[in-house]
Amino acid sequence: PDRVALLGKEEGGNDKNRERITITYKNLNEQSNHFAGLLVKKGIPPDTIVGIIVERSPVMIIGILGILKAGGAYLPIDPQYPEDRINYILSDSSSNFLVATTGLVEKYERLSIVNCQLSIVNEVQLKSRRLNKPPEEANSINNYQFTNNNLQLKQASLAYVIYTSGSTGKPKGVMIEHRALINFIKGITDIIPFTGNDRMLSLTTFSFDIFSLEALAPLTVGAVIVMGDREKQLNPEAAANVIKRENISIFQATPSRLKMILEIPGPASGLKALNFLLVGGEVFSELLLEKIKSLGNRKFRLYNMY
Repeated sequence: PDRVALLGKEEGGNDKNRERITITYKNLNEQSNHFAGLLVKKGIPPDTIVGIIVERSPVMIIGILGILKAGGAYLPIDPQYPEDRINYILSDSSSNFLVATTGLVEKYERLSIVNCQLSIVNEVQLKSRRLNKPPEEANSINNYQFTNNNLQLKQASLAYVIYTSGSTGKPKGVMIEHRALINFIKGITDIIPFTGNDRMLSLTTFSFDIFSLEALAPLTVGAVIVMGDREKQLNPEAAANVIKRENISIFQATPSRLKMILEIPGPASGLKALNFLLVGGEVFSELLLEKIKSLGNRKFRLYNMY
């Protein structure tokens, strides 16, 4: 329970000013249970689709787990999406609930999505200074459980809904059941031997399906998830520096991102410390493979996930 589950920075503000957050497995479980209780109080029944729009931080994982623990299905919405796309996704999914953190509530209350009669769930102040305090001090609303509930989900219960890019027409919602998600995690961890000693950097946007590999699979084995923020997503050098600084052992990236990292000699050397390198999302060329081999790391395993 006292092992670290999540590392990252709090939501919002300038990157240099944001406080670093360290969350243990015990704390992650308590906070997500507490958030689940708030959602149930809001009247969210099982199999309800709940939109979640949050910046990249440990809060994202707490929100997702809270929705799952309440019996709902999470609908990830990238805050960078245009207003029209957000409106379309929420309307098309018939979602009547939107989870947002303090920094985003005011922004989305002003948008026309309020016409969809959405409920902004904002009672939980998921700031780092609160996260590591005892439950009785963690929130001003103390009458919700911190223990696991007795919710009985079925294999066919919805886990999450993701929307396609819409490149061939309107975006389409894909409904993923719990059995599919569990099967995916089982298949991945059978092939890639994740352990509790691993540390995985999460950079994939949470509105893409492969995000579950970075955000849920590590938690099933007691590993550490290091949440990369938007700067790390956009800046290959910043991402490479995190790999080195945080002793990341598992890294998943597209060939395009890897190519950019490999062009920066200093940060590229951080890849040598990896145990597992997962490459996917695009065609993995033989030329890129040779560049990776030239790093001289003989210990890591490389997986083509495409």
